[in-house]
Amino acid sequence: YVFRIRENHFDGKTIAWTDWSQTQTVFASNDNYYSLGYTIDFNNTTEKDLEWKGLLYNNPKNEAYIALTNYNNHGDSSGSSINMSNLDNSTNGHVALVSPRFKDLATERKIKFWVYSYDSNEELLVGTMTDPNDPSTFHLLSEVERPTTTNWEPRTIYFNNYKGNDEYIVFKFKNKSYNYIGDAEIYIDDISYEQASN
Repeated sequence: YVFRIRENHFDGKTIAWTDWSQTQTVFASNDNYYSLGYTIDFNNTTEKDLEWKGLLYNNPKNEAYIALTNYNNHGDSSGSSINMSNLDNSTNGHVALVSPRFKDLATERKIKFWVYSYDSNEELLVGTMTDPNDPSTFHLLSEVERPTTTNWEPRTIYFNNYKGNDEYIVFKFKNKSYNYIGDAEIYIDDISYEQASN
């Protein structure tokens, strides 16, 4: 959950509102742990039931969102994918798509997924985290290679430089260019967590 707080208090003469606080984030989680062989295609679910969560990190303009959408889906059948949009180009103005917890992240693993609508003015990073509420716990695995076509393309990220204690897989997305005028969005679908040798 992402929210702001504003206090209403009596100052001795009148009731006054304070300014809005900085954005606060509470990461909703559950007790489930996932492991090798995990897959998700984002079909037949709702945002309320989805265990992947979207977070804004250092995004002062709040011109960003992460949503489950049926506008664009990888595959032949109708379905859903994740849309990440971010117009903020500040240094650390990423939005993040955070997985549910995994109990067996390790260096001999990989994550496979499909990506659409990602260009040179944007940055998509894949990494792992210990605590999704603390951006400093993010450990980069790799930047995602940009598609060479205007179609969905598969990508694989290996966990070669996995740090050993993280439990979450994270996609971080941002707009890199101050002069870029465009959608600054990306679609991600059909994620699988596998043994690296497969």
